[in-house]
Amino acid sequence: MNIGRCVLVVLLGTFGFGTTVQCEAAETAPSTTAAISAPSKPGRNYLLNPQFSDVDPFSGEPANWSLSAHATTGSYQMSARDGVLSLRRVGPEVWGLVSQNVPTAGLEGKTVEFSVDVKANLTSEYGDEPFDMTDLQVILRGVRAGSNALFGKADLVSEQGPGMDVGERDWHRRSLRFRIPSANEATGLELIVSMQLTRGGELWFRDPKLSVVRVKPDPLAD
Repeated sequence: MNIGRCVLVVLLGTFGFGTTVQCEAAETAPSTTAAISAPSKPGRNYLLNPQFSDVDPFSGEPANWSLSAHATTGSYQMSARDGVLSLRRVGPEVWGLVSQNVPTAGLEGKTVEFSVDVKANLTSEYGDEPFDMTDLQVILRGVRAGSNALFGKADLVSEQGPGMDVGERDWHRRSLRFRIPSANEATGLELIVSMQLTRGGELWFRDPKLSVVRVKPDPLAD
């Protein structure tokens, strides 16, 4: 996996925290991150501005969501209207993604799911073999317990959906499920959820959600 390597450092896969991937069918503004501090609750959406309703009147870009791209952002356009975010490729840069940095307070030790309704019109305008997958992305960085913090943070979770092929797809739900380490497993956690475009064309997103998943105990487990 490769999602915006220049922005999210390097994707090294999962590091033993029981991450799983599901596929069904950004940086947060500093002044608003303190709002998410209550204990976790199943069903609660931990994303900020998930309806893309808070939009800059001049740029048309939604608050709390950021556009990143390989080298420059001129090859991709992001806009939001009526609860739908659009990510469109208009140039040769090989990847562009819309991201949000999500505070993890209250989520430590929990299994969570990042899911989004997605609609796609993808083309081979910029080549038949894309640089990376067009799909959802998750990166969780932190300092693993017992590691020397002087060496910096490592990728504790790095997940990506299986990708979408050229063509049109109507609205469908896509998701990634993973576990956030507990406080005694890792510290200094930084969670970034993203939606990446690497093909030609356009993606539309609505109703993004990050929520705690109720995991039922295995009745056959010891």
